[in-house]
Amino acid sequence: MFAPDGEKHIADLRLPDGLVIELQHSKMEIEEMRSREAFYQRMIWIVDASPFVSNIAIFDALPDPKLPFTADLIVWSPHPAWRTDWTRPRERMSYENLLVARRSQQTPGSTMLLLASHKDRIGESFDETYSGHHLVDWKRPRTVWLETTKPTYLDLGDGRVGRLMRWRPERDSPWCLKLFAKEKLLRHLLARIGNPSA
Repeated sequence: MFAPDGEKHIADLRLPDGLVIELQHSKMEIEEMRSREAFYQRMIWIVDASPFVSNIAIFDALPDPKLPFTADLIVWSPHPAWRTDWTRPRERMSYENLLVARRSQQTPGSTMLLLASHKDRIGESFDETYSGHHLVDWKRPRTVWLETTKPTYLDLGDGRVGRLMRWRPERDSPWCLKLFAKEKLLRHLLARIGNPSA
């Protein structure tokens, strides 16, 4: 396929419904990423994270950002020191260690934030509010993958993928990975081949 300026684009995979899947292993310049996104429009990225997965630290679980109550929450991004802090185990399946403040409790005109009490942080409904999101700290990140505007999945090499995203749309929202089995993503994509409206 050719862009209006004559540049040739060859999609890695194109599903019957027109969705393009770009499989990326090597490094990519931001300009090239933007060029592909502008050309394909309906697309996703699946990135082989094996060259940099050791730089990614996955921490505490986060509630599903689609739930209305999360709009009131400000969650602190992970600090690099957490990597060596034994009190912060990786991929904790709870909200226990989250540092959270409530926008509704912020004093007007002030930048000071009051940490929510333990019971008020999230509530006690982990099973009902968790859907795979985790705080992530990426040391020396591949900036290009933080700049994408299309769904971007990191293949973590352990049978899982993580969708790289801001937890919520606010500018102060931390980066996170939504984790799920790679098989689940493949099943979803294969279902689209048999049922393009899926």
